[in-house]
Amino acid sequence: MLVAALCASADEPAPIPGSKPSTNSSPEALLARIDEVLRAIPDTEERARQFPEMKARFLESYPRDPLRWQLRFMEAMLAAQNDESEKQTAAEAIFKEILDSPESPAPLKSKVSGLILAFRYKTFLEKKCALKPFQEAVESHLKSHPNAEGNDQYARWLMEAVTPIEANARARKLEELTRSGIPHLARAAKERLELLARLEDLRKKPMEMRFTALDGREVDLCALRGKVVLLDFWASWSLESLALLPSRIAAYSKLKDRGFEIVGISFDEDRQSLLEMLAAKQITWPQFFDGKALRNPMGARYGIEGLPVSWLLDRKGMVVNTDLVTGLEREVEKLLAK
Repeated sequence: MLVAALCASADEPAPIPGSKPSTNSSPEALLARIDEVLRAIPDTEERARQFPEMKARFLESYPRDPLRWQLRFMEAMLAAQNDESEKQTAAEAIFKEILDSPESPAPLKSKVSGLILAFRYKTFLEKKCALKPFQEAVESHLKSHPNAEGNDQYARWLMEAVTPIEANARARKLEELTRSGIPHLARAAKERLELLARLEDLRKKPMEMRFTALDGREVDLCALRGKVVLLDFWASWSLESLALLPSRIAAYSKLKDRGFEIVGISFDEDRQSLLEMLAAKQITWPQFFDGKALRNPMGARYGIEGLPVSWLLDRKGMVVNTDLVTGLEREVEKLLAK
């Protein structure tokens, strides 16, 4: 359901112990206390049971305060956590009320609109929504909330949605979007075209990359010509990355002496934690590390939008596989045999 997905996308800090809210000196203080108490209740149904009394106390003291809309939002999120269709419908109605009301604050409208857009992106990825309605939803949000936090990400979502379509149609669509009157879309489309051009070049000539590794080694892909190389974009905080490590380690141990090399591109932030993890796992291949985590320039340059990503280079340095998840050892042995 829509609202269940919205609820799952909202951040929720760790609970803070508290009791039922009492009257405070300002609507801001009372709302903060209500929020604090709700977060301290681990049981979803109990939160929903106690909330009406908290809401009534607030409205009794501040019936027309703009912060009452925050209470409506909280009410919707509580309903969204209930699987009953009646509660889901109620939550959807509240979100619509917030978006439609001339009295609800603009920042809250923007937040709700962004949550709904996140759901629509999810349904698109699940192939439950076509490209056109998703594009219309993105454009509608960006026009209605041009300065909202997250707009760059929403624009990138549309670029990601466009990327898998047939190459010529994709190029036409992206060129069209570069002329969009919506700055976020025009900028994102231009960046996507530049990225696709770089990735296309990787298929035409040997890949080049040079850096000083975490342990001080100088890494140069040109110097690795003649070897089969796995470029491993990963992070120690990524569970999916960690799940692939055993197969990486096994393949490296078995095939290193036959001409197989791994080059890690780490998206970690904490240098010491990464060093300790590498030592514990006895990972000896070189690692790019700059501490910038997801702002890692390698990610931007090569369009890495999720981890892990594994690229396989043949002995000539040509990228031959950019979607290697399983079967690493088998694929490497094929390339080594050539």
